[in-house]
Amino acid sequence: MTKAQEAVIEREGTKLYGTLTLPDPHSKKAVLLIPGSGKVDRDGNGGWMQADIYKELAGRLHEAGLITLRYDKRGVGKSEGSYVAAGLWDFIEDAGDWLEFLKGRSEVEEVTVIGHSEGAIIGPAVMRDRSADRFIFLCGSFDKGEELLDYQNRMIRQEIAEASGMKGFFFRMLKVNKKIEKQTRKFYEKIEADPSDVIQYKGTKINAKWVREMRAFDTADYLSYVPARSLAIEGEKDVQVKQGSARAFASHTGAEVKVYPDMNHLLRKRSGDHTLLNVKKEYKESIRKDEMHPDMLRDLVQFLQS
Repeated sequence: MTKAQEAVIEREGTKLYGTLTLPDPHSKKAVLLIPGSGKVDRDGNGGWMQADIYKELAGRLHEAGLITLRYDKRGVGKSEGSYVAAGLWDFIEDAGDWLEFLKGRSEVEEVTVIGHSEGAIIGPAVMRDRSADRFIFLCGSFDKGEELLDYQNRMIRQEIAEASGMKGFFFRMLKVNKKIEKQTRKFYEKIEADPSDVIQYKGTKINAKWVREMRAFDTADYLSYVPARSLAIEGEKDVQVKQGSARAFASHTGAEVKVYPDMNHLLRKRSGDHTLLNVKKEYKESIRKDEMHPDMLRDLVQFLQS
C-alpha cells in the first residue's frame, strides 16, 4: 500500500507544491527527483510532452520500498510564482529547499538526489549548501552552459547540412542553415543587451534571466560537493545531450557509470534512432510504444538499495 500526500514549502513568499510518497512498508531511504528544463510539472509533463516520466519513475521506486519526493517547478502546475521570470539559480535554490524538507522528515535517514537532464546539471550546485548521501546524474550534460545551449543548435544545423533528397535540396536552396545561425546570434545579442528577467522576442516571452545564468553556469565548479556514492547514467539514443557526458562526469567524480545503448532521453528503451529535426514526433511515438528501460530501472534500484 502506498501513501501519497501533498507536500508544500515556501521560499520568499512563494509556495511550491509536490508529492511525497511513503510506501508501506518502506525503508528509511528517500529519493528527491530534480526535473529537467522547461515548464515541467511533478509528473514530468509540460506543453506538448505528456510523458509521465517522473510519475512512472517514482512508481517503480515505490515498488522497491523507497520514499520519493517530486515537485512542480515554480510557476508550473500548482506551484506559485512565475516560470518565465525565474533564473537557473532560482531553480537551484528551490531544489535545495526541497532537499532540506525531505531530510527533515522523521521517516527518512538517507537521501539520494536524482537529477534528470537539467536536474543532473544543477544537482552538484544544489548540494553545495545542502548535503545528500548519494547523487545520480541521469541523462545530463557535462559541457559548460554556453556550450550546452549551443549543442542542440549545432546538431540541428548538422542534420540540415546532411539532409538528402528533396528535403535537403530545399534546405540548401532556402539557405536554412545560414538563417538559423543568423537568428541565433541576434537572439543572444538581445538577451545580453537587455538585463530584464523577461524579454519579448518575436512576440514570445523569453526567460532571459535563465538563459544568461545557464550560459554562465559550469557544473564542474561544484563537483567537490558530489557525494562519494554516486552513479552516472546515459543512453546512446539520447540526442539532447552530448554522448559521453556521464562518462566525463564519472571520470571527474569517481562515480559508477552505466551506459545503455538503446535508451533515449525519456529513459525509454528505443530501437530506432532519434533526430532533433523530428524529435517531437519521435518522442510522442516513443512515449506511446516504448517501455521505461528495464535494465536501467534494475540498476537504479540496486544502487539505491545497496
